Amino acid sequence: ELLKLGSDLKVVNRWHSDLKLVALTYTLDDGKESLAKGEALINKNKPMVVESGKEKMIPLLFSIDPKGLENNRVVGVLQGKRKLMLRGDIVVEVWGIQKHYPFEKEATKLVQKALKGVL
Repeated sequence: ELLKLGSDLKVVNRWHSDLKLVALTYTLDDGKESLAKGEALINKNKPMVVESGKEKMIPLLFSIDPKGLENNRVVGVLQGKRKLMLRGDIVVEVWGIQKHYPFEKEATKLVQKALKGVL
């Protein structure tokens, strides 16, 4: 059974105009290799818009096959010896111009909590 992990990405619009989310890709990795990847499917006909001066939480979901996790990797994560990072890139459009913004967040505690629930 797949191990599903969820997190949120807070998008804060500091522009003086609404911004449209064009694309969102993300990975969960331990510095050596990626454990999971994901992307937000954004409907071009109905884009996700963040109004000027507002913020919006975007849910992220990872599905990890526990069979692919090596014992030493799981033990390292549970003992806090391996740091897991959520990394990604969000593409926004403001005034017709698209900009890429990379993001990074430590996800070790989130994964530790999920692994303790299944081990």
